[in-house]
Amino acid sequence: MRRNILFLLLGATIVLILHNYIEDRRQELQEEIFKIQKRLTRAAERQSSAETEKNNVQRTRLFDASSSTRALSELQAFITDTAKASGIEILSVRPSPVIKYTYHEGVVLYLEAKGDAQDIEKFLERIHSAQRAFFITKLILNHASSENPGELKLTMEIAGLRTL
Repeated sequence: MRRNILFLLLGATIVLILHNYIEDRRQELQEEIFKIQKRLTRAAERQSSAETEKNNVQRTRLFDASSSTRALSELQAFITDTAKASGIEILSVRPSPVIKYTYHEGVVLYLEAKGDAQDIEKFLERIHSAQRAFFITKLILNHASSENPGELKLTMEIAGLRTL
C-alpha cells in the first residue's frame, strides 16, 4: 500500500514537472511567435511604403526637354496655363539661373501674380497635384493693395527638374 502511494506521488510529481516544463516552453514559443509577427508586420509596412514611394516617383514626370531653354518654356507654359485656369493674374515671370545636379538640372522661374485667396489656393493646389517634379523654393503672400483687401500678391520661385 505504501509502495502504491509512493508510486502515485512519484508519478504525480513527474507529471507536474513535465506539465510545468511544457507550459514554460509553450509561453516562450508564443513570445517568439509574437516577436516574429511584429517583425513581419514592420517589414510589410516598410515594403508597402517603399512601393508607394516608388509608384509616386514613377508617376512624377520630369521635363523631357532637349535643352534648358525648352524646359524653361515648358515650365512657364504650364505655370501660365495653371494660373489662367485658377483665375489669377500673372504680373511677371523671370527665369533664374539653372541649377546643375548629377543626372538632372533644375530650371527655375521667379513669378509674381495677384488674385483673391480662393484663386491662389486653387493655383497652388493645381501645382501640388500636377505630378510633375516641381519644387517651390520661395513663396510669399502679401496684400496687393489697400483698395482691395481680398486681393493678395503672390511671389514665388518654382523649380522644375529636367533630365540631362
